[in-house]
Amino acid sequence: MGVLTEARAVDTSTRRRISGLQVAEAEGWAVADAYLEITAGGGDDEALKKAKKIVEEKKAKNRVSSRSVN
Repeated sequence: MGVLTEARAVDTSTRRRISGLQVAEAEGWAVADAYLEITAGGGDDEALKKAKKIVEEKKAKNRVSSRSVN
């Protein structure tokens, strides 16, 4: 389980860096530096939170439907 957690942390870090580069390209390095400073605290962005919620809802729905079939 530790490897999976580490892989997720690396993935999150990589996505954050890519986002910073996209902001730098669109808005300049000063804005990108500020953006990366703000997002340095970690946490999930809103899209990721929504994606996780959708997956959890689908899992819950599948659990309920599999119980009713049995």
